[in-house]
Amino acid sequence: MRDVARAAGVSVETVYASAGTKSDLLERAIDIAVVGDDEPVPLAQRPEFQAMGAGSLIARAAATARLLTNLHKRVAPLDRTLGHAALTDPELAHRQREIQTRRRASFHDGLTLVVGREPEPELVDGIWAVGSPDVYLLLVETAGWSPERYQSWLAESILRLIVPLPTLDDSPFELPETP
Repeated sequence: MRDVARAAGVSVETVYASAGTKSDLLERAIDIAVVGDDEPVPLAQRPEFQAMGAGSLIARAAATARLLTNLHKRVAPLDRTLGHAALTDPELAHRQREIQTRRRASFHDGLTLVVGREPEPELVDGIWAVGSPDVYLLLVETAGWSPERYQSWLAESILRLIVPLPTLDDSPFELPETP
């Protein structure tokens, strides 16, 4: 909190009075990072979220990947900080679970726009997993992908999950014999 106060040019007491606890400040920073500003407009009411319901399925998947990539550029480092802090702080662990619950609900709402119907829970969970901040950090920071490469991969992955390949039981393809 001292570093925040120093950067803002105010006293530590002022930071606590206006932001509350460290947990409150981190959660507020994540909320602002999700939408990219401090305007009181929920993500679901923003044009970039609504774009997930317009155009062809390919355009909707691309809009979803674009939204998530831009969001993760802002949110993923804060989300990682929350995850680390939640390991030793029960209040932050509780807030992290709440954020995950809200995030999954947003994925459900966005996916409803993309597919134009109520999505199956397994589909929501699959896209929630591949579209998570953790996967973004793994591919962009650890594997060295550019955000643009991640965005293309994510759009393709979303399409693959929405329009699945046949399962092994339905597949007309023969698997090669194993030696």
